Parts: sequence; structure tokens; C-alpha cells
Amino acid sequence: MDNSIDNLENVMSKRWELFKKIHKTFLSFADDVNFRIFPIYIVYSMGDRVFSVIYYKGKLIDQGYNNLIVSLALSATPKLKLFIKAAEIKYLGINYYINLKFTDKFDNKLISVIKKLL
Repeated sequence: MDNSIDNLENVMSKRWELFKKIHKTFLSFADDVNFRIFPIYIVYSMGDRVFSVIYYKGKLIDQGYNNLIVSLALSATPKLKLFIKAAEIKYLGINYYINLKFTDKFDNKLISVIKKLL
């Protein structure tokens, strides 16, 4: 698959604005953040370490494609109730996820918790 985020706009539809904010935020975490696009998810890494997998298709996504699953490899248990243990996500150290609807806010409080626990 082409590794261009712009090619995902039609697939994301109403989730596009939320996704762009998450993507831009993740890229700002460090100079060595990379991403790779797959048919149902996008993997984000810093060097060799995967820190997030964003699911935009597949069994974890609502029938109406209203949500994004932002799964994360966190170093400690987050205190925000948004975070769910990622028992069903079997990907390289991913241990929590957030189920974000396209209307949800990816705000500074959530971003600071993620940055602190990565």
C-alpha cells in the first residue's frame, strides 16, 4: 500500500480531521517517528520500537466507520478512564487502547498523558 496519508482521506471520511490531528501529534513526539500504512491499520514507531497502532478498518471498528482505535505501548497504567486494556490487540507491546469517535476531542490533557507514558 502507498505510504501516503493523503490517500486515506476517502477511507477515513468523517474521521479524517480527528485522524490528521492524531497523526500530526504523533509525528511531533520525536524526530525519528516513522509510520507505515497497512490495509486496516497504521503503525507508528520511534526507531525500532512500535508505540502506536491506529486501526481504521476491521473488526474493532464500528459498522458505520465512526471510530478510530488508537492502541498504545505505554510504560505504566494511565489514570484516565478513556484507556482500555488491550487484551484483544496482539501487536508488539501494545497494552492499552482508546476508542475515539470522530466527534471526540484529542485534547492536550490526553496528549500529555500519552507523551508521559510512552
